[in-house]
Amino acid sequence: MPDAFADGADASLDPDAHLAEVDAFTPDAGPRPDAQLEPPTGDPLDWSVTELGPFHVGYRVTPLSYVPRGQTVAREITVHVWYPTLDVEGMHPRYASLFPDDVAISEARPADPVHPDGYPLFVHSHGWRGFPGASWPMLDALASHGWVVVMPEHVGSTLTDFEDPRPLAHYYERSLDVTEAVSSIAALSTDDPLSRTVTDRFVLAGHSFGVHTVWASVGATFDVDRIRASCMPEGRCTEAELAVFGEGVADPRIVAAMPIAGDIDESFFGDTGHTSVTVPMLSMTGSADGVDGAGQQAQVSPPVQLDWIEVEGACHNSFAVPTLACETIDADEASRITWTYALAFARVHLLEDDDATARGLLDGSVDVPLATFHPHTVVTP
Repeated sequence: MPDAFADGADASLDPDAHLAEVDAFTPDAGPRPDAQLEPPTGDPLDWSVTELGPFHVGYRVTPLSYVPRGQTVAREITVHVWYPTLDVEGMHPRYASLFPDDVAISEARPADPVHPDGYPLFVHSHGWRGFPGASWPMLDALASHGWVVVMPEHVGSTLTDFEDPRPLAHYYERSLDVTEAVSSIAALSTDDPLSRTVTDRFVLAGHSFGVHTVWASVGATFDVDRIRASCMPEGRCTEAELAVFGEGVADPRIVAAMPIAGDIDESFFGDTGHTSVTVPMLSMTGSADGVDGAGQQAQVSPPVQLDWIEVEGACHNSFAVPTLACETIDADEASRITWTYALAFARVHLLEDDDATARGLLDGSVDVPLATFHPHTVVTP
């Protein structure tokens, strides 16, 4: 089988490899009007899914307030957005005030969309005690290909703001954060360049506790009786909250989803809650993590199509915070594998890409070193 990473592997790991003509990039400088890349040309679906795209990456944060279902008090979160830019200078963000991203440029000017209908949309849900910006190599890679990437801040389960034990509402609020964040992009005024984001269809991914967000958001039904039995005796839930679980928190705009380093939680979805899910899914796990990817794939039955990528040597943070990842795999290589599959998956399912490499990654006919593709097959008696 062909190896997707056989050619140009070293160049594609360098975020500035395609910007050799630019030598004025200074992290602390403000943007200059003349400090711009030339706009890329050609069909963006011709750009290799195994290499970073031709754009630099812009980044911005906006506040969002909404009242979740089942509650009466407004929930205050922030929406973090990555997008393509032609700017080459500016301040770089530091996520959670700890983790620098030397690729993204804060408040950069958005480049015009290169996709015919506008910017395609990818949404990511961070994990428990995670933060917006976690998995930044994947976010940057997608934006470099002309995508808008949105990450809501899941207040109450971030690195610096978490509640333990978790309030029951967290198990549906996170999906509402996703829905409200996307709707906030849809509501942007027309004078905002990012108002050209296509928000009626998007791809969702989630890491760790974000996997719960994924399953809830794609329409897995909750086992309300089981939830009630676990929370009511301890006074950890209200009837209004249980009603939200009963209604579900599915977002019909999701066309495909990626659960990363996590599996479906039967204590919330029961044995059959997954059967209401109809979108294609691609699970990613690491061999050095404790997540049982094979077990999840065996548990999930039709109509769900859940293919699975196992990354040799990857641990939990290999998919989230590369600077804190394990020594059993090179952090850059783990990040590259993650964003390559994410980009291929998103292009095929959202943009109906017929690129041979993109589709080959998703059917196992294209090899990726350290990654093993497991198609979802059903064994009949």
